[in-house]
Amino acid sequence: MFKVIFLFVLVTFIYKITPDWLFEYDSFVFLEQYLTIALPVLLFAFYEFKKDKTSPAQFLDLREFKFSMILFAFVVFILIQPVNYYLSELTAMVFSTSLSSDELEPFWIGVLNIALMPAICEEILFRGAILSYQKQVMKSTLAIVALNGFLFALFHLNIEQFFYTFFMGAVFAYMSLVSRSIYPAMITHFLSNLLTTFEMPESFSYISNFEPIENLRMVAVLLLALVALYFVLKGMKRSFLNSKG
Repeated sequence: MFKVIFLFVLVTFIYKITPDWLFEYDSFVFLEQYLTIALPVLLFAFYEFKKDKTSPAQFLDLREFKFSMILFAFVVFILIQPVNYYLSELTAMVFSTSLSSDELEPFWIGVLNIALMPAICEEILFRGAILSYQKQVMKSTLAIVALNGFLFALFHLNIEQFFYTFFMGAVFAYMSLVSRSIYPAMITHFLSNLLTTFEMPESFSYISNFEPIENLRMVAVLLLALVALYFVLKGMKRSFLNSKG
């Protein structure tokens, strides 16, 4: 467990203390994510290789890519959106949550900085290295998934995003466990972030006229999404178990 906490604290510390002026231009923001998140993780991966000959690909669960991963990732992406929206609205009832962009940036830069690089860097950290260390010391799937989701939410250091990032992190962790690969979680993470890039140019805000507790239609959609997500993840587990058998 020491390695889990140490790696999380180290990368979070490096990422959060990095001065913004070092990557002032939007075109260079992706470098910040690579240097402060991905690079330390890669160093840990090579340390594990040198210590006990665990290959970096195996340590980070960068295993064989399969087309079915794309299908499962896309379906999961669709199903988690109602849950994310509902959790965001519940948070907005307590906090005056509002995320906006003062300065528009080219679409491709938004895709790179907001969608692609976070999906790659954060996944190799949380569903790669940290999950790998968790599996060495933890036996309970529920405990592994819950802790991984908690650390993922904590990493963002934003109480307004905590609940839905916790949920997403837990789902991503379970996807990685059952598929023994971070690719499905990475694809779903990318698609979720990509959706944000389409919303941000106008003014991305969690606040709306929606009242989650009183809106029975949304509650019904939420429950259906959760039930469907349960069966999709169960089918995903069965599918990858059969492919290994």
